[in-house]
Amino acid sequence: MTQASENMLPTAAIGREIGIIQPHEFRENEGFIVYFTDGSTLEIKDEQDCTEIRWMHSDDDLGYYAGSKLMGMELREGPETEDDGEHHRCMFLLVTTSLGVFTIVAHNRHNGYYAGMNPHCKFKEKI
Repeated sequence: MTQASENMLPTAAIGREIGIIQPHEFRENEGFIVYFTDGSTLEIKDEQDCTEIRWMHSDDDLGYYAGSKLMGMELREGPETEDDGEHHRCMFLLVTTSLGVFTIVAHNRHNGYYAGMNPHCKFKEKI
């Protein structure tokens, strides 16, 4: 099990009330944005390299967590599979709130040379 680093979840985001959690299409790949009720945001994404294809998804009902407080995150290694030279790696980001935990799955499909993953967060105060 890999613990999310302090860089992954900025301490300024902890304890904030979640308004909406939405999938978001960033320039380099898909991720999520957490919109807090005070107008601040938390971007959750993984930067793409060369020939990789990266995306994130969640099967959880993210609307359920509206009104909860963000408490923490934990990053866990997932499986890696190979099919005809194409590799597919997953990592699980467990997001803890005052209403429970939801999971975001980070995927990386690559040719075997670019296997690194670096899911991270960027917190922005209300402007």
